[in-house]
Amino acid sequence: MDAEVDFGEVWVDLADERTKCYLFAFRLAYSGKAIHRITASCGQEAFLDGHMHAFRTLGGVPGGQIWYDNLSPAVSWVIRKSRSREEHPRWTDFRQHFSVTPFYCEPGLRGAHEKGGVEGQVGYWRRNYLTPVPRVESLDELNTAFAEFERAEEGRRIGMRIRTIGQDFAQEAPLLLPLPAGPFETGMAFTPRVDRYGMVAVRVCRYSVPVRFIGRTGPRPAAVHTTGRSPRPQRGQPAPEPGATSSRSNPPAGREVGPAQAGEAGPLQAVNATPETSSGCTGCNGPWRHPCSRPLQASTVRP
Repeated sequence: MDAEVDFGEVWVDLADERTKCYLFAFRLAYSGKAIHRITASCGQEAFLDGHMHAFRTLGGVPGGQIWYDNLSPAVSWVIRKSRSREEHPRWTDFRQHFSVTPFYCEPGLRGAHEKGGVEGQVGYWRRNYLTPVPRVESLDELNTAFAEFERAEEGRRIGMRIRTIGQDFAQEAPLLLPLPAGPFETGMAFTPRVDRYGMVAVRVCRYSVPVRFIGRTGPRPAAVHTTGRSPRPQRGQPAPEPGATSSRSNPPAGREVGPAQAGEAGPLQAVNATPETSSGCTGCNGPWRHPCSRPLQASTVRP
């Protein structure tokens, strides 16, 4: 009934450029069944969205404890020499909504050994399904391929176990808690102020807006909604005028910038966040497309 969660760094070829992304891994402790999701950041939006994806895929929430590092999306402050943590308020709301019972590991290397199952899972997934570096059109394509690989993993035996991952998960599934009826919004909303240069700042990104909105703040000029699923736009990238379309051929999906009040055209419009194309890679033995045009298939498992 327990599970473990972790993020790991991975590399993906996107838009002819090698890009560092983050692999979210959610692993059930008994069966070893793991759910993965790749994102362009390891921020709180991606952290919560990864949990939602795992709960939907598994069909429920682990009824025991879920083990975590002291990740900044969840933990604001580590109480010295104790297991107590000051949690991020949004994470507290999320875990109460889904009846999640967290267990926070010790800081540093000792904490990594406490949840060795998911630590090893990240490395296993990187070696077997992300080597060589995958060439994909978008992160959505990569996540779709992950779902196929996870189904194939259900037939694997871990170590000297008698049963497969899928057979052990069949015993775990009835013990999962049901999903709550109401949804939970994993994105974060901002109400930025337009500065004297006609720009609004959303974290590390700056967007240009029509000069008539200079000095305005709050929900009337704009509301910004971010999900963290895809690469951030370039610093200073202009937002389109009301009714205009983005100049990018494939704008980032999930990053929505639009008027907060219905019926009022704000200075920022919807900007999607899915990554674009990808570059070539070397070798032809992995699960991804290569210059030899081999079809998509799972690579040889390397423990």
